[in-house]
Amino acid sequence: SGQRLAVFTDSLDSVAIFNSLAAGAGYNDLLGFIVDLVLATSIDFRVFHISGDKNTVADHLSRNRGLEALTCVPNLRILPFKPP
Repeated sequence: SGQRLAVFTDSLDSVAIFNSLAAGAGYNDLLGFIVDLVLATSIDFRVFHISGDKNTVADHLSRNRGLEALTCVPNLRILPFKPP
C-alpha cells in the first residue's frame, strides 16, 4: 500500500531486535505481533538508532519522563501503551 513507518529510538536493543527478528524471553510475543501486523498491512517498517542526546523526546519517554518530553514538544500527545 506504499505506507511507511519509521521508528527512531535511543535503544540499541530495540534496533537489534527488529534487525535480527530475535528477542529475549518476554519480548517474542510482542515482536511476533508487530511482525504479523507489518506483514498483514504491507507497511515498510524500519527502526533506526539515534542516541538519546540527539533524540531527547525518545530519551525522556524511554525513562518514563513524560513531562520532560512535553517541554521539548509542547503539543506532543502521549498515550498509555499496554503490550498485547
